[in-house]
Amino acid sequence: GAHTDWGSFTILCTDGKPGLQIHMPSEDNKNGTTTQEDRWLPVPHRKGCLIINSGDQIAQLTNDYYRSALHRVVIEPPASTPINNKNDSTNPTTSGDDERSQARFSTAIFTYFGMQAPVGPLDQFVRPAEQNHCKYPPPYRTSQEYFHFKLTESTSGGKGY
Repeated sequence: GAHTDWGSFTILCTDGKPGLQIHMPSEDNKNGTTTQEDRWLPVPHRKGCLIINSGDQIAQLTNDYYRSALHRVVIEPPASTPINNKNDSTNPTTSGDDERSQARFSTAIFTYFGMQAPVGPLDQFVRPAEQNHCKYPPPYRTSQEYFHFKLTESTSGGKGY
């Protein structure tokens, strides 16, 4: 399902198969949840390139100047194979070469701040006189406390992101 990554950065290497999508909220969506008007955009594959995703810790460190990217993976089901007339060349069949029938492979490296590091906004990202007030007020959780919070939330029916 749709989620953000809990750490600071995720480094992703993919095999080029489509599926990774990033959430683009509508202009009216200011609360960070998904709505009917939002869009999911495919993340393009560029041969020889890595995908770098900012996570929750970077969002907290920068007071949402850099946001944690809500994303998901959507795999299209393989094209259906006709049950009758399998030898009829006019009926399409799924071959092993059909891109949608092949497995998708990616490798992710998740990075986190040190376990005892407090995770909260740096002073330069909080300007009380402006509308950029502190979105993550003290007391700040440590990286380890935030990880345990997210793990508990995702396994106990919380929204997980």
